[in-house]
Amino acid sequence: MASLIMGCGVSIKPLEQPPKLVTAPEYIRIKFDRITNQPVLNLISTAEMDDRAERLLEQALLNYKTMGFQHITAPSDRRLVRLKHIFDRVHNYSHLKDSPIKVVLIENPIFQAYTFGGGAVVFYTGLTEELDDDQLAAVIGHEIAHIAANHIAEETSRSLVNTETGYWRPHLTGFYALNAEMEADQIGLVYATLAGYAPDASVTFWAEQSDHQGHDMLNPFADSHPTYQDRAKYLQENADKLSRLPRNISEEKRQELMLCNPIYCKQ
Repeated sequence: MASLIMGCGVSIKPLEQPPKLVTAPEYIRIKFDRITNQPVLNLISTAEMDDRAERLLEQALLNYKTMGFQHITAPSDRRLVRLKHIFDRVHNYSHLKDSPIKVVLIENPIFQAYTFGGGAVVFYTGLTEELDDDQLAAVIGHEIAHIAANHIAEETSRSLVNTETGYWRPHLTGFYALNAEMEADQIGLVYATLAGYAPDASVTFWAEQSDHQGHDMLNPFADSHPTYQDRAKYLQENADKLSRLPRNISEEKRQELMLCNPIYCKQ
């Protein structure tokens, strides 16, 4: 089985010259994550990130066209129909249920999904053709969680803030991306579970990936993503918590659990 890449889709590359000091840390206004209520660093407005994400998506679609990868838009395509159906269910139990998110499907056999942080998520057909519904729901939840938690804006902000010496240290961005991936796994797991999908589906997938890749010895994303083995472990712990929830719960209760549940709770 091919390896799966789930991430924010944005790579913050080191600048040729260290940027000037943006602002001293003591003058940065701390914001709080709207999902977990944890303090976060975010210097970029939602409108600015949405505009940036739209431009990046347009460029990505042009690049796919140039490389010969088809952007699947036919309403009758079974892969797109299935993807949108599962996406809509998971989206309905997310913090962005009232915000439209475009589903973009690219003809490519690789297991990959990503978002630029705006109102769209890009999927490759390798996901729709190989993953079952429960596993695909976990991937969808992960990507929606990246948008809901403003991970791309936070990571970009972190790359703009200098240390006390006035120089940017790129390794801080990688560390932050690792935490964002773990958080998106956990939040996405809640979304998928509340939508009616098996919470342990992603656990099985990552455990298989760990065995297939030799415990991540060949994982090119190990610096910014949790190892497959670690992912399977902490997702199992979270899946166990969610599995204790009643199976037949009301719509009202599902919406309440989206805001406060055994994994995170914002009162």
